[in-house]
Amino acid sequence: MNIRQLGWVHDGGHEYENTNQIARITSIHRGVCCALGNKGEYNVYLSGKFHQQVATGVEVPAVGDWIVLGDGFVDQQNKASCVLKEILPRKSMISRMAAGKRTQEQVIAANVDALFIVCSLNQDFKISRIHRYVFMASSGKIKPIIVLSKCDLVKEVDEVVKILHEHFPLIDVVVCSSFSGHGMGELRAHIEPLKTYAFVGSSGVGKSSIVNTLMEDEVQLVQGIRGKDDRGKHTTTSRQLFLLPGGAMVIDTPGLREIQITGDEDALSEMSGEIEEIAQQCRFSNCGHTQEPGCMVQTAIAEGSLSAEDLERYRKYQKELAFVREKTDKRLHAQSKKKWKKLNLDMRKRKKEFG
Repeated sequence: MNIRQLGWVHDGGHEYENTNQIARITSIHRGVCCALGNKGEYNVYLSGKFHQQVATGVEVPAVGDWIVLGDGFVDQQNKASCVLKEILPRKSMISRMAAGKRTQEQVIAANVDALFIVCSLNQDFKISRIHRYVFMASSGKIKPIIVLSKCDLVKEVDEVVKILHEHFPLIDVVVCSSFSGHGMGELRAHIEPLKTYAFVGSSGVGKSSIVNTLMEDEVQLVQGIRGKDDRGKHTTTSRQLFLLPGGAMVIDTPGLREIQITGDEDALSEMSGEIEEIAQQCRFSNCGHTQEPGCMVQTAIAEGSLSAEDLERYRKYQKELAFVREKTDKRLHAQSKKKWKKLNLDMRKRKKEFG
């Protein structure tokens, strides 16, 4: 195995000329990461010092990360192992705010070239969810591609595709079925050697079945459709990177129940640039785009060139991003305060011991 087969491109941006020190994370399990390098597979462990230095979820290794290997040893499983020395800068990443009440960003996959957003045509099609996945891709600087799976189970495919083209005119839409094979050739046409692709979507939409078809092997466990609601059964429980026969890489991910967005104003501007461009023409610079006189946003909605749904989504994303930023800033401030307090206590202790 050569790391160039895993998508490694040396751009001179770091000091590691010896590629034997470099590996790519292919899966993460409790307490250990699996990685591939020039000399094969490694179990990679995180040191206690590493855990202490981590301030956010973004700093934790993710599937697809390029890492620098530290000291080597043989672990209790009798496998070649290393301590994680460094995570190399990511060119892109897919992330969301962690599910639940935590305000920590969770990286789903790193160094991805394109994101396949999989929606099942029989039960899973929901425009609002797709918008969130598209924003996730835009925030991570990743090209989104919408995949409509299980087309063999429905008849109104053209109508759904038309709706998607209206909402996402610049995004490719692929209609396929891993069961019948329909559209799989078109899906493969979007996949290039040495590039990395990730699959995201709700549980049971057929992501793992598509990965198995692309792999030409049963690498992921899949189950049949539940009779009560015509949905696929959830099977994938962890993220994993696979090498396709044609030389590309795919990352399969578990179904996401919640898609709490993260990112910055630039990502929102890129996705909703039309609204911001129109807003610049409003009479008042602080226009709330409700009932203010001279509001060009409301004028555009009345004329039909802008939808009220798009404006509502824009406002909702603005509020979510502001909430995340505020909570994250507070948490990081608390962590920094705790860290400095500990350092001061350690210094006082040393002064007493040696003073």
